[in-house]
Amino acid sequence: MGAIDALIGGLNDSWSLFAFGLGTTGIALGFKLWRFQQRRPLPEEPVVQHYLPSRSSSAPLPMLSVSKKKPPL
Repeated sequence: MGAIDALIGGLNDSWSLFAFGLGTTGIALGFKLWRFQQRRPLPEEPVVQHYLPSRSSSAPLPMLSVSKKKPPL
């Protein structure tokens, strides 16, 4: 909004509107810069949460073999 006021004021020789637009834009940019500097840095490595244990507590299942017999008709 401030940049538009400055543009309109600069084009129409309305120096008060131009100054108001520049001031509003400057304050908004300064506030944004201040808020950006207040931001806390993100942690370097996110914490990994494992839902399953790395090893199974039960014995592994036996391998299945395919039977060579033909099914009855």
